Amino acid sequence: MIRLLIVEDDTNLSFLIKRKLEKQGDYIVETAIDGREGLKAIAAFRPDIVVSDLEMGDGMDGNTMIERIRETKNDIPIIVLTGKMEFLKQSGANMYLKKPFNVQQLDLNIKSMLQQKGIGTESDNTYKIGKFTFDTSARRLILGDEEIRVTPTGAKVLEMLCREMGKCVDRKK
Repeated sequence: MIRLLIVEDDTNLSFLIKRKLEKQGDYIVETAIDGREGLKAIAAFRPDIVVSDLEMGDGMDGNTMIERIRETKNDIPIIVLTGKMEFLKQSGANMYLKKPFNVQQLDLNIKSMLQQKGIGTESDNTYKIGKFTFDTSARRLILGDEEIRVTPTGAKVLEMLCREMGKCVDRKK
């Protein structure tokens, strides 16, 4: 599963992207409405990749957020979505997509960038649970020769529980 953070002040757009990508079953998506929330979400959610707008309402803009991320030596891949190319500056984003865009294009860019960075390899997507092996990318639970297919929602819950193994997990999470 790809852990994606969307930082976008247009809640309708972020909801649409989140819904379409989660529907595929390959993503766990969190959203933030500005750069400040984005920085908090990076620390708490630990995404594999960030997709961010640049120009955001009253909060911290995307360029500033990206600069702060890079100041901490965090090399997390970042894709910027923007409708106004004049807001771009060399902030350290890995890729830029001009609005309007389609979600399939974004999906391909995310997966390509993660593959180039070596994120999402088999070892990153597999958890050992007692005698079981859980393969998050294929959404299957394996015991010996027996394989159980897991629903997309079930896979998200199981992966979250695997990541938090040994910890108490809040029901809201």
